[in-house]
Amino acid sequence: MAQIDFSKLKRMPPEMRIKALQKLEEELNKLITARQKEIKEAEQLLAQAKHEQELIEEIDTPKAKEVEVQKLFERKDEPSIEKKAELERLAEEAPSAPLAEQADYAQFLAQEMSPVQIHHKLYEIRQDQSQTGVEKWYQRNFVNAAEHALELKKEHGDYTTGSKREATLTAAERLVKYLKG
Repeated sequence: MAQIDFSKLKRMPPEMRIKALQKLEEELNKLITARQKEIKEAEQLLAQAKHEQELIEEIDTPKAKEVEVQKLFERKDEPSIEKKAELERLAEEAPSAPLAEQADYAQFLAQEMSPVQIHHKLYEIRQDQSQTGVEKWYQRNFVNAAEHALELKKEHGDYTTGSKREATLTAAERLVKYLKG
């Protein structure tokens, strides 16, 4: 609101002065009401901010702890060299299935599984062995049987050079060689 010049009001005739003063009084009352609302709103915001500050102070914030970066990259479940050597020795000593059973198993695989299924199972075995570092007895038997099953499929199937079926068969044979390593 602009400054009020009371000297001008004093020079006005009484009727005009009364109207001007009443108008001034209305404007001042409106201004006072608006300022009181602003004051109440500011008091509410202040009370809310104090409450939030109290809540923040009550919350126990976690403290940052030091982290050794090298420990983050250590493999905790990696077996020791001695344990790996023992496991390899046990795997070599593990009995393999008799040849007759192996041949039956290979025949079964050749009849019941497609090259894609055999390749998928070989891939799962490779993943498992790379994660655990251990070759299991049933995995070895499957790899041996899969090798013979793939030979049977090659002899009795239509695997033309460049076909998708031939590529899958070749990929499965490469996995067998890798796993027999």
